[in-house]
Amino acid sequence: MTNTISPHDSVKAVLGKPAGKKGSFAKTLVILAMLAALGGGGYWYYQQYQAKGGIKAELPAYQTEAIKRGDLNLTVTATGNLQPMNQVDIGTEQSGKVAEVLVDANASVTKGQILAKLNTDQLEDNITKAEAALITAESKVAQAKAQVTQADANILKAEASIQQALANERQSTAQIQQGGAQVEQNNAQLQQANAQIQTADAQLAQTKASTAEARANWERLQALYKSSGGKLPSKAELDTAQAAWQRAQAAEQAAKSSADSSRANAAAARASIAAAQASVESSKAGSGASMANVSGLKASAAATKAEKLSAQAALEAAQAGVKEAQANLRSAQTNLAKATITSPIDGVVLTRSVEPGQTVAASLSAPTLFVLAEDLKQMELQVSVDEANVGQVKEGQEAEFTVDAWPGRRYKGRITLVSLGSTLTDNVVSYLTKLQVDNTDLTLRPGMTANATISTQSRQGVLLVPNAALRYKPASPEESAKPASTGSQAGGLVAQLMPRPPMQQNRQRNQGQGAGRGQGQSRRGGSGEIWILKDGQAHAVKVKIGLSDNKLTEVSADELTEGSLVITGNTGSKP
Repeated sequence: MTNTISPHDSVKAVLGKPAGKKGSFAKTLVILAMLAALGGGGYWYYQQYQAKGGIKAELPAYQTEAIKRGDLNLTVTATGNLQPMNQVDIGTEQSGKVAEVLVDANASVTKGQILAKLNTDQLEDNITKAEAALITAESKVAQAKAQVTQADANILKAEASIQQALANERQSTAQIQQGGAQVEQNNAQLQQANAQIQTADAQLAQTKASTAEARANWERLQALYKSSGGKLPSKAELDTAQAAWQRAQAAEQAAKSSADSSRANAAAARASIAAAQASVESSKAGSGASMANVSGLKASAAATKAEKLSAQAALEAAQAGVKEAQANLRSAQTNLAKATITSPIDGVVLTRSVEPGQTVAASLSAPTLFVLAEDLKQMELQVSVDEANVGQVKEGQEAEFTVDAWPGRRYKGRITLVSLGSTLTDNVVSYLTKLQVDNTDLTLRPGMTANATISTQSRQGVLLVPNAALRYKPASPEESAKPASTGSQAGGLVAQLMPRPPMQQNRQRNQGQGAGRGQGQSRRGGSGEIWILKDGQAHAVKVKIGLSDNKLTEVSADELTEGSLVITGNTGSKP
């Protein structure tokens, strides 16, 4: 589409809104004079041009560039700061007054090295108190253990007493049984003795009768002997009668002794019965006492067991007190250890924020006293990549960056992380990207601002054309051969001489050059068309489009060779 700007429109665009009533007549005269001068000049120019042969067909003149073979690198730029690979903020969980500070900024430290010390007087007193409390708690444990041991001994003693009482009761029962048997045996003996007494009494009566009879016979014979003058009986018969009497006396005495013995046996049996019965009664009384003693001992044992339970509870409480005292001691020792601030890594002190005599309050949050870096020979560059470019950035890609401290020097890095989480700053979304950087010479320092260029894609030894070649589109033959009218020629001359608004200037400048940059970018990775100049004629060539940056684009086609002239625009017309 061709836009024609009239002189009147140009004047209106330059002058803007119409003037007010005041001074409008003078301005109108000036404008008419200018238009008359321009019209006359244009007419003179047209007459001269017609005198030289009139309007002729014009041939286009092309702006060309040679196709080059080279390398094409796509990059993403980002800005960030250098940081140590491992930075540690050293604080303290212990409050107190700083007694010593043993290192300063830039000092090299080793793991475990003392950086600073707090005053420990109160902390040491706390340890002494905790140790004393632990000793007291341990003594309570020992005392409670002794009470448990004594209770165990009392329980054993009570159980032994119970067993002894039960044994006594069993013995009493046995004695009762034995006494009963003895009573029965003594009763039998008494009955036997009574029977023997009866037998002995019968024998005694019989022997007495025999004795009386023998005596009477001897006395009769003796009286006869005396009366007979010794003639009758014979001496032998008299002696025999006397002997019989004497034997009867002996038998009577024996019977009497046997009766007395039987009576003695009966009396002894009666005494044994009484003794056995007394023993039985005593055993019964002892058994009752033993049973009562067993009940008392069992009650005592139950009380002793209750005492043991109480002693065990006291022991457990004392043991809990020991654990609490031990925990308090460990806590006091830990607090004392926290008063000595040490380095957790081998590294260097970046900053020191503490002085001797300073009071540190760690009640709410641990204050940062030192900042350490583990190894400055390997550093990390943290940059922010815009969301429009983050899709091109991947782990493992190489990058270069510069710092203001060393102008002209380019450092290398490699991407190790592209964060999935985004950061929103002033409504701009970006993604944290980390690069590993070699800093063997220690020229880089933490916090330096760096401008990084990340290589996202590259092609080597490919044919390259200017991006304008992909945007170029020649005018149609009809438009090239169409002659301009006299009025339009004159009007065109006036239009060229008159100033235009910027938008109209750009619109005319872009006529005949095809699509803009956005369209060219949309062709990346697909196909397109370029025009090459061959034997003075423009020829269209279909090409496959590869990578493209802001200036050059990779193309490929069988007809293209290095050095071919590609048309990027028109420079004018030639006859």
